[in-house]
Amino acid sequence: MNNFLLKQQQKTGRVAILTTCIRSYPEVRKLKRAIAVEMTLQREPHFKSTKLLDINKSCIANWKQRFEAEEIDGMKL
Repeated sequence: MNNFLLKQQQKTGRVAILTTCIRSYPEVRKLKRAIAVEMTLQREPHFKSTKLLDINKSCIANWKQRFEAEEIDGMKL
């Protein structure tokens, strides 16, 4: 399998994990983190996330980095 297809499958898997968590999070702060990371993985511009979720652009980069390193455990408060 070529590198592009492998990356697409990995991205799809990560988005699915986030979507499942978004639907089950009762905690608003965790929900914001998961939505921001999901939007980033779906290549939405950061300005949309910051405006929609009322968060800082730097937070999005930090949360995405934590998610990539720790998956859902990275979304913990």
